[in-house]
Amino acid sequence: MKELRKVIKRKDAVIKQEKAVIKHKDTQLKYKDTEIKQDRAVIRQKDTKIKKEEELVHEIVRRMAQKRISLQSIREITGLKKKEIEKIIKNI
Repeated sequence: MKELRKVIKRKDAVIKQEKAVIKHKDTQLKYKDTEIKQDRAVIRQKDTKIKKEEELVHEIVRRMAQKRISLQSIREITGLKKKEIEKIIKNI
């Protein structure tokens, strides 16, 4: 009977240790989850900023084309490729 109690106590101790390890890993996972959510928010902000900047560049290219600035000059100023400039201009 005493042996059985000792075995049960040892197994209970092992179970408590395993629960502590699981709890620790769960905490780590929650922390990583929070980090991922923050990273995704930063990425969304950067994507939004890039889209706004692209829209601004497109608007500038359109205005340059409306003022009859040559494609070559627009390319030199913006660094965009000819096909990209033509595509932007077609959307006027």
